Amino acid sequence: MSRDPLDCTGCTECCRVLFFGFPVDETIADKFEFYQARGCSVKIGERRVVVGVPHICVHLTEDGCSIHNKRPAACRNYDCRDDEFLDTGNYK
Repeated sequence: MSRDPLDCTGCTECCRVLFFGFPVDETIADKFEFYQARGCSVKIGERRVVVGVPHICVHLTEDGCSIHNKRPAACRNYDCRDDEFLDTGNYK
């Protein structure tokens, strides 16, 4: 079942935070404290942990993405509606 195309013109959350994740079974509590002490967010799901590192994309302007029509594949393929860890609430 296909769904409506994503209108990616509002929140810019994914342009302001770099996310990386790893399986829950490979984590230890000390890792969380390390990242949190440095201003990162740590979110624990059932099967993975995601660390969010504050970082604003160099292509983000007050009007949104300055290279939206030529953005990288990672940006084109990302769909925040599938991201259980995104904080914006726009699609959840």
